[in-house]
Amino acid sequence: MTTKLFLYRNLKPILPEEMSASYRLVMNRDFTGVVDDYSLKNYDMITPDQKKEHEVYLNTISNINMTRDRMDEDEDSKVSLTNWTQVGCIFNEFIRALMKEFGWDRVVQQLIWKCPDNVRHGQRSNGSRTHGQFEVSDVNLEYQAYSQIIYSQILHPIDQDPNCTIGKQCADFMKKYFATIDEKTYSFFIDDAPHSSPSSTSKSKDSPTIEELQAMSVSKLKKMAKELQLDLSECFEKRDIVELLVSGATCLNSNVEIDDYDRYIRGTRVPKSTPEGANPLDMDIHYPHESNGTPNAPFQAFSMYKYTKTKEAKVRIVKPGKLTPIGHLGDCPYDHAKSPQLVPLSIGKYRHIGSFSLKELRQIGWDGAMYNSVSVGTWVPLVDGYESDNSDRYEPFDQRKARRERIIGLPVEDIEKYMLIHDIDESGEPSLVQLRK
Repeated sequence: MTTKLFLYRNLKPILPEEMSASYRLVMNRDFTGVVDDYSLKNYDMITPDQKKEHEVYLNTISNINMTRDRMDEDEDSKVSLTNWTQVGCIFNEFIRALMKEFGWDRVVQQLIWKCPDNVRHGQRSNGSRTHGQFEVSDVNLEYQAYSQIIYSQILHPIDQDPNCTIGKQCADFMKKYFATIDEKTYSFFIDDAPHSSPSSTSKSKDSPTIEELQAMSVSKLKKMAKELQLDLSECFEKRDIVELLVSGATCLNSNVEIDDYDRYIRGTRVPKSTPEGANPLDMDIHYPHESNGTPNAPFQAFSMYKYTKTKEAKVRIVKPGKLTPIGHLGDCPYDHAKSPQLVPLSIGKYRHIGSFSLKELRQIGWDGAMYNSVSVGTWVPLVDGYESDNSDRYEPFDQRKARRERIIGLPVEDIEKYMLIHDIDESGEPSLVQLRK
């Protein structure tokens, strides 16, 4: 009798926690066997009573520190985190959406605007001082505030009552938000079906559809944009890149040379080679002595009358800039009102004046004049011919960045200064107002 011997290979799967030091802490919330050597709960300055009173908070800080340490180990070991970066981006966008949903983003922005230097350059828990561009930036302060809000306004109430109102509201929002996330955006394995080269000048039927572009990863979209030689500097979200690629494909399929789009400032017919004018935000440039914003010499606001594309009369009250020509009181200082100068993008939208960089604004002739934009909700640059029109649609832009770069929002040096607004029909006395944020 013959006996057959079968040899089987015992395959042992490689688990993610064996590849990554931080996986167990991040994904399984398992902190057993991990030692935290430096968090607040180990400081001698904290009394036993304080440790007991703030136990939940100190444990949270400790867990965060241990998780960061293990993530640093992963980074040092050059662990391939597969799709974790993309998942992290999705979570980051979710946090921002959650803050906006409950109005906490506006609260945080107001606090940041009022943030004194002793807080911005404050003391860390170990006694050292904050330093570096990121650590003292608005972005860092924003996320610190969001962390506190999540702890105090969401997690703490849930700890007290799992059925609390805020817990249910957050759960409902999370379900709706994540239901809209396409699985292809974070899948480990993506079907990389071959598409025709984006640099091809073939007809549109050979180019990816907008649905196909939306299903692609951000990295692949950026690669396509690079091949198309498209400028991504104004793209802040995935949908912006998709719209840019759609417009780029339209240019190619319409036999429009890409060089033509590189020749002009985006959304205009102003050549990129146009020299820059003087910088109206330069702190060394001052307002005219007779109109410098003091109570005795207030800014002289002027009115700009124009018709929209739908023939609707539009009047804007304009705050003059440091380089604005001086005209008769209340009269527009510009000789001839210009017709609309913005050129529609291929996707049918226009650039808003608030999306222009300082260099671009100086190239199109900005003298520092500003008006209060209804669509943006704050002061924006006024350049004759580049005003927004109610009948046009505008592509989104990063308003936080524009505010940081002093493109939108009242200049800090003009806050609480005075401006004289003349009556539009000249039937009444001018009004003296004090400018606010």
